Amino acid sequence: MNRKIVSLYVLLMLVSIQSLYVVALSYEEYSLTETGLLLNQVYDVEWSRTYGGDEFDMFLCVQQTQDDGFIVSGTQETANSYYPLLLKLNSIGDEEWSWTITEINYDGTGYDISDVYPIFCNQVRDGGYLLCLWIDVTIDDKLHTIAGLFKFNEQGQQVWSAFYPEDFNWGFRPISFIEDEAGYLVTGTAGGSESYMGDVAALLKIDSSGNQVWYMEYDYGDGDDRMEAVCKTTDGGFFLSGWAKDLSYEYWMIKSDENGKVEWSKTFGGLKDDYGHTKACYQTSDGGYVSGGFTSSYGGGGSDVWIVKLNAEGIMMWNKTYGGTKNDVCWDIESTNDEGFAFVATVNYGGFSGDKDDIHLVKLDGEGNIEWVQAYDGADVQIGTSLDTTNDGGYIVSGCTGRFYSSNSDGLLVKFSGCENQRPMKPRIDGPSSGKPGINYTFVASSSDPDGSDLLYKWDWGDGNYSDWLSTASTTY
Repeated sequence: MNRKIVSLYVLLMLVSIQSLYVVALSYEEYSLTETGLLLNQVYDVEWSRTYGGDEFDMFLCVQQTQDDGFIVSGTQETANSYYPLLLKLNSIGDEEWSWTITEINYDGTGYDISDVYPIFCNQVRDGGYLLCLWIDVTIDDKLHTIAGLFKFNEQGQQVWSAFYPEDFNWGFRPISFIEDEAGYLVTGTAGGSESYMGDVAALLKIDSSGNQVWYMEYDYGDGDDRMEAVCKTTDGGFFLSGWAKDLSYEYWMIKSDENGKVEWSKTFGGLKDDYGHTKACYQTSDGGYVSGGFTSSYGGGGSDVWIVKLNAEGIMMWNKTYGGTKNDVCWDIESTNDEGFAFVATVNYGGFSGDKDDIHLVKLDGEGNIEWVQAYDGADVQIGTSLDTTNDGGYIVSGCTGRFYSSNSDGLLVKFSGCENQRPMKPRIDGPSSGKPGINYTFVASSSDPDGSDLLYKWDWGDGNYSDWLSTASTTY
């Protein structure tokens, strides 16, 4: 039997009817809302699979392919060295082919690989695949990062690789890309070869063979800057999102023309570090923009997921955080066909007690309000790194089953079914609006569900105390 969940919030005996507790916070003239993710949400997992051996394995990116299968990029450890993995799977996660290398040839010289960051992959229009790959090598006893793009045909055979160096450094490091009519737009960062994170954000335009067409750099301040995501805009230009560092890290968003020239640039943040960290950003139907990441300046404590909506001129329309008192992070967001969004969060990331490192798939409407949450959790670690919508109305999430560089970590894929049902009606709460300590009071909740499913209720008293989940027949508390 289907069951749905309603949470009820009471603060200082003043009744608040919400599906999740909400605390308002003012950020300049914008309203910042912090929403606590309750860890007992309804979820529906079609299947989950792990991939790897006795050493460290993780997936950084997953995308659905034209044949309803999946392309996955990740890291695999062998004998204390880390190598890239590009994996093609069918619709139920069975391997069709894989690609890896243990040596990189750069400028006519081969170098042994010590570590890698296969940060983003996707299938492109010709049926092949493009991979953004960072590779660490040791040259003259110093660690250097060589980064570039690798193109594969549909069968997984490498077609070309391309690097974009400048004098005295290893140049541009790609992070994500989109395809246009004549090639690709690639976001990234660029800087000195001894710095794993470059000094400036960058946008690279290449043709379909990997040849550079134009290249733009964006320098915010003295710290490390990078652009994580790019989308094409209706006027032929681009919208970019990432982060910049001055005194602390801040969300950084740029609107450019068709050649990457800045039309406006905006940063958002507080006294602590805030990151625009998702590998996707979107223009909305009203001409505005949405991007995601996480914030340490706002929210319930630690870090929280932070989704930001701008209008066409770059003015913040709304921003909302999602999380609790621990570290909750987000590395990917997707648009949905109802003009809403879905993001994958890792809840209590890096935690040492309670439910820790759990994957939450969160569906939002177009105003950033939570419609539903589907969870993949348990006693072990589950970290979500990437998200894609699937053709059957569901979602695919990649990640790993252990902490980064832990030998007990395997690559992880979780296939969520679509959640097409309607959410319950807003509950009515009957009870006193004030009271005195030491006296028992009775509160009664009532609601209905458009789909006819049974409802479960939880009382949240606003002071860290919760009731158990209660059935429809026992909503009196």
